[in-house]
Amino acid sequence: MYSGLRSRQHQKNKTDMEKIRSNRRNFLIQSSVAAVATALGVSTSSGRSFAAAPYTAQTNPKAFLGKIAPHIFLSMAACTIALKKATHPLVKKFTTFEMAETKALSDILREMGAGTPPMNARGEQVLKDLQTESGKAFDLRFLSAQAEAHAALEDLTVSFLKSPGEDKHAKHLAMATLPAIREHLDHCKMLLAEAAK
Repeated sequence: MYSGLRSRQHQKNKTDMEKIRSNRRNFLIQSSVAAVATALGVSTSSGRSFAAAPYTAQTNPKAFLGKIAPHIFLSMAACTIALKKATHPLVKKFTTFEMAETKALSDILREMGAGTPPMNARGEQVLKDLQTESGKAFDLRFLSAQAEAHAALEDLTVSFLKSPGEDKHAKHLAMATLPAIREHLDHCKMLLAEAAK
């Protein structure tokens, strides 16, 4: 009976992670389209022109992606370490999905001219800590860093949604993305609890 429960939980975890990956990938594609349309002043498939309203750092989708870039690149660097050092099976699986997602987003950011942002002091400390930890302590440190990054992404997205601006398309993209970010944050917290056992 216990093994059956674990099997069902494992299947649910797998389904949840696949759903998160799909949601995130859709967001990447939609955000890229919105940013390119904005930069070129062209219309989306709905026919709405993006050239009419002035854009600020708060309302420009490209600027929004620029704000999330440091968290994405830190997450990817942490995953690079975790691919070699993670020990818990669920953490290993999470790392594989997260690495694929952050790599896809980082490629899009680079293509849009965002480049690789310099690592700040906090990011450098996170990576240094990950290099020195091992076993269960590593898994917990890695998941904590991921939860922190996703919490920051949540805050940035909420802030973007509250900011002034007439770009309803970009706001709709952020609105659609926010539940996926929150879901992934919840998944990090669930894995933290599991890895702590």
